[in-house]
Amino acid sequence: GTISTVENSVVLGLTPYPSYSGAANSYNSGVDSFENVYTDQDLPTVATYADTDIKKVALDDIKGTAAQTNMPGLDWTNTWTAVDGDYPKLKLFYEEPAVDDGGDSGDNEEETLNIVYWDGTKTAPDETNVDSDGNIIITTAAELNYIATTASSGKSYKIADGIDVMILQPESSVDAETLMGLTDYNAVKTYLTETITPTPWLSAANTNDPAKVICNFDGNGVRIYGLYAVNSNSAGLFPGIDGDSVFQNFALRNSYIESARRIGVLGAYCAGSTVGTVSAKCVEISNCYITDSSTTETNFNEMGVLFGRTTKDYVKVENCLIYDNYSYAEGLNKVIP
Repeated sequence: GTISTVENSVVLGLTPYPSYSGAANSYNSGVDSFENVYTDQDLPTVATYADTDIKKVALDDIKGTAAQTNMPGLDWTNTWTAVDGDYPKLKLFYEEPAVDDGGDSGDNEEETLNIVYWDGTKTAPDETNVDSDGNIIITTAAELNYIATTASSGKSYKIADGIDVMILQPESSVDAETLMGLTDYNAVKTYLTETITPTPWLSAANTNDPAKVICNFDGNGVRIYGLYAVNSNSAGLFPGIDGDSVFQNFALRNSYIESARRIGVLGAYCAGSTVGTVSAKCVEISNCYITDSSTTETNFNEMGVLFGRTTKDYVKVENCLIYDNYSYAEGLNKVIP
């Protein structure tokens, strides 16, 4: 399967267009169409992309205010912001207050993050705790684990107001400043696999057909760190996604995911759906930010940053920022772009 459309997004370091299929031992077109998409990678010359709106820009040309000039298709008024000396950011995640370390934190000295840690358990959310829009409110990382790994259909969830960060490791295992301060995927991998004893997000009992989630998930601006998902099959924050699902308004940062096959930071397996003989929308992703995360696939089959595998062609990605991530196919001994 493929992702149908990518719109108004920035993808750096990895190519936004092909996916890799170990079974076919070849690259294949991973996206049907682009609109206002920017990358620092060389563009393919195949006809599939001849009429799509994807542009290559040099890294130096997308830092600071130059980004507004060189990426004019992005919505700089409502969605994106230029950052002095750095890549553009989604406005939703730009103003990140500093972790309170008791010392001088610069301009954010008086602001502190509300951090929620994961205790390694799985807890069903209280479905009577809903907002005015009918969203079930997620208040703990244990509840996030439950909705991500338990089959469901037609429910809407939203992270509670006031939660700035979820760290998917026990508080006793990690130092928040250290984890959140890492800006290189190799350093993140070392920290999560060697420096600490990580708590795995997924149980070892995952199968070739993981529990499918059909839901609307609103991260409400939360930044998720420390995902450590290592499994024999289907590893990611949401191992299985199906049907009409929407994921929006959250960041996935500084995480490590490893699996023999079907591996993606957001979702391992996006199964899609049909109505009669017509493919139905599989999933929409918007206002999401994935950085400094690495994926390792030991069987070089079905891997990616967003998804490892999609079986239907109806996936839409909009207003997403993806950079400084790393995908490695161990069986091939090579980085997959």
